[in-house]
This record gives sequence, structure tokens and C-alpha cells, in this order.
Amino acid sequence: MSNTKYEGGDQQLLLDIKSSKNEAWKYMYLQYQPMVIGIAIKNSGGVDQGEDLFQETLIDFRQNIIQDKVRDGSNIKNYIYTIALNRWRVSLRKKGIEQPSEIIDDKLFDDSVDISFDENEYDILEELKLVLEKISDDCKKLIAEKYSMIKKSMVEIANLLGYNDSRAATVKLNKCMTKARELGKEVLRSKE
Repeated sequence: MSNTKYEGGDQQLLLDIKSSKNEAWKYMYLQYQPMVIGIAIKNSGGVDQGEDLFQETLIDFRQNIIQDKVRDGSNIKNYIYTIALNRWRVSLRKKGIEQPSEIIDDKLFDDSVDISFDENEYDILEELKLVLEKISDDCKKLIAEKYSMIKKSMVEIANLLGYNDSRAATVKLNKCMTKARELGKEVLRSKE
């Protein structure tokens, strides 16, 4: 993991995340993604689960920033670790997996961090994951690039994923989203 400081410091990083600046998100990925993936790997998970955990952690972190729940002077590394760890615990509990006794790295876990969790939100995320598991890999990649926190144009996405042009990528994205909506309706019907 890189130990470089964000230009302008943690306070500037928080402001830049709040306003969705690409540099801030890139920094977060480089600085904290390996740590969060490590939480999953060390505790009954894998890299894919760790990457998902990191995405969910960033969403929670940004939401907490927007809602002014992140106090000035908060240690961002500890904050990210705490969110990820709490999310991972919920995930393990829902799967009925016994949590290892040494899941916590006391040097990082900050129990003074006020992080609220809505378990209904996690149920919805689990249902969305079911939908994503049923769509093709091409669709997953396309949707992930389009709705990534690091905003890209359709031209960039088309080039990245090997489409002829942005129109072809847009048509494919629309087909993928239609399929995902249909699958989502099926999942919701099966839950009734």
C-alpha cells in the first residue's frame, strides 16, 4: 500500500470526495483498496469479495461525508477500516459463517467512529448481487465501468472495453440494463 499523502491533506480529501473529484477517488483506491481486500482474504473471503467490500465501503464513506458524520481530524485509514470491518462482520453473520476470533486489527479499528448500518439496505444489496450474478461478464464490465465512482465518458468506456465506438457501447449498455431490470423483477417476485 502506498503511504503518500493526499495533496492538501485529509481535510481536502474529504472535500474532494464530497464533490466527486477523480483525483480523490483514485487516491482512495490506491491507498485503501489493498487493506480492505485484506480484511476479506484474512477472514473467510476472497479477492472478489474484498473488491465488492471496498466498493460498498466507499459508498458508505461518501454517504457519511455528505451527512457530515465524519468529524474533522478523523483518521481516514481507521475510518475506512472500521466501515469495512463492520460490513464484513454483517456479511459473515448473514452467511452463517463463524467470525474468526482475531478479525480485528486493534491498531486500526476505531470504535469511536459513529457508523450506522441499515440491515434492510444490505438485503437489497444481496438481491442486487443475485441479479449481477445472472448477467453476462460483458454486461457486468460495462455496467461497472459506466456506474463506477470514477466517471468515464462512453467514448472512454468503448475504448477500454473494445467496442467500435461509443454508440455500440451505449446500445450494449441499454440491452444489459434491460436484462438486469428483467432479472431484478424476477428476484423480487421470488422474494414475495
